[in-house]
Amino acid sequence: MYEIYLGPMSKNIVDGVTAFTEKNNVPIGLIASRRQVDYTGGYVNKWNTKTFTEYVKNKSPNVVVCRDHGGAGQGKMDDDGVDSLIEDAKYMDIIHIDPWKRLELEDAIKYTVDMIIKCSSVNDSCFFEVGTEEAIFPMTPETLDYVLGTIETEIPQLFSKIYYAVIQSGTSLKDGVNTGKYDEERLLRMTTVCSKYGLLSKEHNGDYLSPEQINRKFKLGLSSINIAPEVAHIETKHVLKNISEEKTEQWFNLCIEDGQWRKWFSSDFDPTRNKQKVLKLCGHYVLGNESFSKIFDLNSISSDVSNDINKFITERLNYHG
Repeated sequence: MYEIYLGPMSKNIVDGVTAFTEKNNVPIGLIASRRQVDYTGGYVNKWNTKTFTEYVKNKSPNVVVCRDHGGAGQGKMDDDGVDSLIEDAKYMDIIHIDPWKRLELEDAIKYTVDMIIKCSSVNDSCFFEVGTEEAIFPMTPETLDYVLGTIETEIPQLFSKIYYAVIQSGTSLKDGVNTGKYDEERLLRMTTVCSKYGLLSKEHNGDYLSPEQINRKFKLGLSSINIAPEVAHIETKHVLKNISEEKTEQWFNLCIEDGQWRKWFSSDFDPTRNKQKVLKLCGHYVLGNESFSKIFDLNSISSDVSNDINKFITERLNYHG
């Protein structure tokens, strides 16, 4: 299956990924969070689930389109996530069912089972990812074993439609670095659980790791890894190089007004004293904003972004290959 999954942080990023897959005939996954792309829209190019998927598939059939963290409490509005997941099932290839932000163990398992049944009834060709990352709901290998075993018991006829289980080895993101305490033994135990059930393992928060570190995880048995915020830096660094001081200030103000920067920084972080850092980490949230289009023309850096995306993916695949 696909080894590298990247966040579709902007239209230029999506175009860079699809160009890479077409040029090299290498499959790559795009993982869209509900805030990025949802059935009611999102901050990435104002795409909804249908228009985003159709755009990507028209660009490259080598890209697998995935929902990342689909489920209750994962969207811009605090909903049960059902309508969003049903729409995902119509268009996306793999759906990550993740109710763990809002539900405890037994209820989250039941939600996962119910949504696999509902989504499969909408489209028998869609597949699934289950579990979640440590920052949302910490799991031991034993907990993961229980979750997967219960799902298999509840829906044995649909269990083969699950491709991935999310594993946890201590990764987390804050202030633009990987702040987790990586536990190699835990990764080994988690991937062993996945193998027990015939599933591929996937780790989230693969950002800010070197290609060597990622390669080491693959050699230990990890099947796939998600990288998202780091991918956004590929574009924002080019914007920062080509934008005036006055317009940089306008961009910063848009970013602060948007508010999504808060999730990536500690509570004592002062954005007004760290404007460049805010833009490097969170400036992508407003690139699809109509007001930003009056500040900077993103088409002017599209080829630079595409070239850097090519380099970024190549470095990671070559180490794995």
